[in-house]
Amino acid sequence: MLNMLQKLLYKLHLYNCIKTCLCPGEKRLYKNSFDLIYWRKDIVSNYKEVWAIMEYSVLGILAVVFICSQESLANQGCPYNNGHLGMISGEIEDWQITASSNYPSEWDKGCGVHYARPYLENRLGWCARVKSSSEWLQVDLGVVSTVTAVLIQGRGDGQEWVTGFMLSYSSDRVLWTYITDSSGSNVVFRGNTDSYSIEHVYLPSPIEARFVKIHVHSWNKHPSMRVELIGCQENKKPLGQLPYANLKASSAHTYRGGSSCQANDGHILSQKAWCAAKNNANQWLQLDIGPPTLVTALMTIGRGDTGRKQWVTKYKVSYSNDTKSWTFYKDTLDLETMYTKIAAGESSKYASLPSEVNSDGVVEFGGNIGKNDKRLHYLAKPFVARYIRFHPVSWNKGIAMRAGVFGKQHSGECGAGFTRPNSASSCVENIAFKKETWLNKERHNKRALAVGANDAINQKLAEKAVDGNTTNDIASCAILDSYYDAEPQLTIDLGERTDVSGVVIYMWQSHEDESAAYKKDYALSLEALSVFVSSGKTGETLCERIENLDNRFITHREQKAICNRRINGRYIRIQPEGRADMFGNWYAAVICEVTAFT
Repeated sequence: MLNMLQKLLYKLHLYNCIKTCLCPGEKRLYKNSFDLIYWRKDIVSNYKEVWAIMEYSVLGILAVVFICSQESLANQGCPYNNGHLGMISGEIEDWQITASSNYPSEWDKGCGVHYARPYLENRLGWCARVKSSSEWLQVDLGVVSTVTAVLIQGRGDGQEWVTGFMLSYSSDRVLWTYITDSSGSNVVFRGNTDSYSIEHVYLPSPIEARFVKIHVHSWNKHPSMRVELIGCQENKKPLGQLPYANLKASSAHTYRGGSSCQANDGHILSQKAWCAAKNNANQWLQLDIGPPTLVTALMTIGRGDTGRKQWVTKYKVSYSNDTKSWTFYKDTLDLETMYTKIAAGESSKYASLPSEVNSDGVVEFGGNIGKNDKRLHYLAKPFVARYIRFHPVSWNKGIAMRAGVFGKQHSGECGAGFTRPNSASSCVENIAFKKETWLNKERHNKRALAVGANDAINQKLAEKAVDGNTTNDIASCAILDSYYDAEPQLTIDLGERTDVSGVVIYMWQSHEDESAAYKKDYALSLEALSVFVSSGKTGETLCERIENLDNRFITHREQKAICNRRINGRYIRIQPEGRADMFGNWYAAVICEVTAFT
């Protein structure tokens, strides 16, 4: 119990009813004044995974404390994938490096805070203004990251280096924590013994932080150093990149018959750009990044093709999980703007184009200064969403942009509304999810098909096949049965013409007490499943015919129809093929779920 309480208490919520916060399948470890409940690990709260919750009742109100273990707060998969976090490579930009003070450039030009990077030429490094143990160097990693070690190097001048240092860290620049030993004293780490070599210093335990401070403790001649942080950043991965992204726009310029400027040209890997048909404040570019996940950073680029100098200079961002309810991103001031204003003696190429906050708190992000300029904004308040919209506010010679988002890539089950084309692929939209569906040839013939006296499959509707429930329960399945129709079939109306690359059919697997009758009357008489895509009632195209070789419909629950090319159509039709013997036995396909992807 004490070990649990020592873990990080992340968020407190109050609920009026116990049913609000409990989920199916929770496990109560004990009953006392506190009940500990394990929650599914794939539930995400803000930017930290919920590991468990502790509940207790106070005056009839249920209080829930979300408890995140250090492991769950860590970037999953990091311990064996440590690497440099950006000081050496330059991925950490100059504005992300700050210090308590800086040796004046008029006294020594090689002492700028932006020189605090290992492997630069000799005599370059950060130098504190004064010789004091109160001096520190701070690195903003952009996102909450796992840090496991520090590389530290002197100035490379034969004279100046740090011999001992302490380390503190934070996720918000407000609450700071020092690394301490078992007695609670701040750990003093070993530094350098000369100004040229690099010391690799392991931390006692991994830390989770966005901001890291290296505090000078002791030095030779003068406190000067260069540093790199070692760890990993699972919250800084590109999200929604093709082919998994789905881009839409308020409008698009018909440039040369659509050869450029379309919504799909607006992703950050494109050499073109999305261009709005009209230059006004009502335009937007939307990214669908798949299952809702954490977004920690935004990137914009100008138009890459043609000689036109077009880019967005300022924009707002909104986000949603359903495209119906949208929230604009709000904050007090983005960190890049803050650092640009306070960094002593430093300048920023974006100083003339800072982010601003409107009176309602909505942030107007500073955009680009050139057509191939890549500008990255880290979010002080990361959010969880599926859809992200970029709303241009001002622009240079026309609205044109490429945009991307970064954050934590989705892991685990895809969830309702999504599917995987194969077991190792990312989750993509299930275009068949909850679409209009019917059995047999007539569009509105959604009657139930009974089999004998088995009430469990009475009144089963076609919608069961597209409700997102893949449970192997016949009560959740649709029945395509030749007893009532000579040519049983299932049709799904996608609502509009859509590219279809494949269809996954989840078959019902009978239980022991049902297996004999099922195999005799159904599966053994089912010879194949054909999947068609069409734009209307005629002219359909075969995606794939899946044959029941070696009784695969019995031994394999998932049946995949992969089209040899993308087929554009509105309707997906699944038709079983079978045989009826002289005794009148029939065939049927029991389909629990159908998913489809572009």
